[in-house]
Amino acid sequence: MVCVRGNTERSRGEHILGVNGIGRHVKCYARRQVINNGELYLSEYPPYYTNCPTNKEHVKCDICNNFIPDTDGTVRYCKNSFWGQKYCPSHENDGTSSCCSCKRLQASAGMEFILLEDGRRLCPECSSFKIMDINDCQPLILEIQQFFATLNMKLDQKIPLALVASETLNKPSEDKDNIIIYPELKGCAQQYGAPFPLLLTGSILAHEMMHAWLHLEGYPNLSKPVEEGICEVVAHMWLKSKINVGSETAMAAASLSSSLQPGRSKKHEQLSEIEKKLGECFIHQIETNKSKDYRNGFKKGIRAVSRYGLKKTLDCIKLYRTFPV
Repeated sequence: MVCVRGNTERSRGEHILGVNGIGRHVKCYARRQVINNGELYLSEYPPYYTNCPTNKEHVKCDICNNFIPDTDGTVRYCKNSFWGQKYCPSHENDGTSSCCSCKRLQASAGMEFILLEDGRRLCPECSSFKIMDINDCQPLILEIQQFFATLNMKLDQKIPLALVASETLNKPSEDKDNIIIYPELKGCAQQYGAPFPLLLTGSILAHEMMHAWLHLEGYPNLSKPVEEGICEVVAHMWLKSKINVGSETAMAAASLSSSLQPGRSKKHEQLSEIEKKLGECFIHQIETNKSKDYRNGFKKGIRAVSRYGLKKTLDCIKLYRTFPV
């Protein structure tokens, strides 16, 4: 707070003393006007007039729990478009922990994020559904192959999958003895030490399997927006099928899965409310991807599929290398 007499900052303790007779030396944080005795607003810090309209309108940071500072009377803040977190712009680069999966920031009074070996962090919710072992991915790969089959896009070829360090993915392929990494399959490699929840891993696999399917089916060289767009559409469809268990596609996938895996427990077909919320978050990430090629390609692709269906959209892409309009 600011003392009018000395024009100096005062501590919270001195602020409380102001109630007993020196309240006139305290300025309202929002209006910069002197707060008189009997007018001091004590339930928040910094101090406000009890009748100050800005106190009701001012935004509180969801991360540090302080009022977000204003600049020339204007409060500027950042907001997570899915989770709705409002926070001080300074938290973008002050070392505040961010979940590498769902992108939430860690609140100062919230639960601790889990530190991974490569320095990334996972929130407790994402961590509870994370995939850590290569063996955990195999049933997921089979499930997504079955999902492709329900879309009349059978993919029988075995998809190579490896859990490797993130720096390994960035090394030239010639550094890896006896290993061939196809560009369209590169994203299938889940980064060791930076695990993701099952649904996010699955959407990545669905996206990359679509690259593989296009390659195996002889689709011509496509522009990045078209190819990445249709791959994002399939990943989006898979996530939707997992969340909307009662949908036609989801029931077909479940039926096929049951016929191939008769011993499979039904509990694996149902998601908890927390996991559904994370799935909706990953859907939102696809819809609002910061990459222009991915985002615009997805928007055109999902519009085409909604209007003409997946098969006709793929037929058009194969013939004309673009989405139908």
